[in-house]
Amino acid sequence: MIETLKKHIAENGLITQGEKILLGVSGGPDSVVMTDMLHKIGIKFGIAHVNFQLRDAESDADEQFVRELAHKYGVAIHVRKYDTTMYAEQKGLSIEMAARELRYKYFDELMDTYGYTATAVAHHRDDAIETFFLNLTRGAGIRGLTGIKVTNGRIIRPLLCYSRKEIEKYAKENSLNYRVDHTNLESKFARNKVRNLVIPILEKINPSARNAITESILYLGMARHIYEKSIGETLLKVERQTENTTYIDINGILSFVEPSCLLHEILSRYGFSKAQCVDVMKQINGPSGKKFYSDTHLLEKDRNSLIISKLSNETEHQSHPVLLIWEDDILSGVFCSSGCSLSFSIINNKDFLPERNPNVAYFDYNKLTFPLELTGWEAGDRFVPFGAKYSKKLSDLFVDNKISLLKKRRTPILRCGDDILWVVGIRASNYRIVDQETKQILKITSNSLE
Repeated sequence: MIETLKKHIAENGLITQGEKILLGVSGGPDSVVMTDMLHKIGIKFGIAHVNFQLRDAESDADEQFVRELAHKYGVAIHVRKYDTTMYAEQKGLSIEMAARELRYKYFDELMDTYGYTATAVAHHRDDAIETFFLNLTRGAGIRGLTGIKVTNGRIIRPLLCYSRKEIEKYAKENSLNYRVDHTNLESKFARNKVRNLVIPILEKINPSARNAITESILYLGMARHIYEKSIGETLLKVERQTENTTYIDINGILSFVEPSCLLHEILSRYGFSKAQCVDVMKQINGPSGKKFYSDTHLLEKDRNSLIISKLSNETEHQSHPVLLIWEDDILSGVFCSSGCSLSFSIINNKDFLPERNPNVAYFDYNKLTFPLELTGWEAGDRFVPFGAKYSKKLSDLFVDNKISLLKKRRTPILRCGDDILWVVGIRASNYRIVDQETKQILKITSNSLE
């Protein structure tokens, strides 16, 4: 296996002589084997471990194990703890995606601070198969079906040439201890479902299913290269760019063998969603003047061209009409404005079962004064987020939650007097909150009309 690793590293240019890299080590068999193998071939490295605090004492035991592993190999150890559950709730992410985001953010920080040239993570061939199926169920295009890349920016994957069984065999033959994450045996997360349920069924159909799927991923990778070459050559013919504007020739789009595919490839670079690309395609032969917005760009339909321009910083927040919500609106149960619908219900405190959902907010009904106001945000706006002690600028809240330029302009702000009650769909405030003295609770649910 060592010789296979050397060949894999050389063929893909993963590590050059004299480089010092960072290893992402969880303590599981994959990362422990990666650490041992790279040590044996003389690679200089440090170790990074992220304690996601998701498994209580087991997470701390994983951390201690990795610290001892770094001591065994005589290398630097970097450890960071995160409250992953809280981060996931704040960002509206799944636990899996939150952990991934935190992990790679930490790796970037370490590389920039300590001069590591790359971070090696221990993905292997079976991970690539699982990713293939996950992306397939999400409706991914050809890029999502070509497996995990050997390199992705500063991330490298030295173990992609091995299967899980080969890695476990190496660990056994070399008497390597490692930590076992028992949650991997549970089919709670999507990846575990693919690993524990889907692939075993496929192996009943074809005992060589893993090899067959790996081969298919390889062929898809080849097809992707052909596809991207064709797209690239066509873009040179249909796209014209100036300093601030891009012009797309409509006839050039329509003459392509798959116009919708080409249009998606172009518009996705400017942040337009699949659904928006479908809408643009439907309007491509329509009258001029139709406009579409992504988070960062404006697309305008002209007679012969699609004109794409970047949204200006001057339009980051615009004057927003003040919409008044009277008590009669509350009692009627719904209030609609352009882009947003609010549903209301009044419940007794004894029946109160709050749900954690950024699109739902709760307030003490008897502490509210009417009319409430639904407005846009203004420069300098501040509020105290629910559960916090100190006030925060809305502009900082938007940055923390990675709210796009367009979404900032579209986010309604619910106010009661001089207080901001709710940044709708993002965060409620600490004003007029439900407490032990509350008798009637106003539940507000936001539903986007876009």
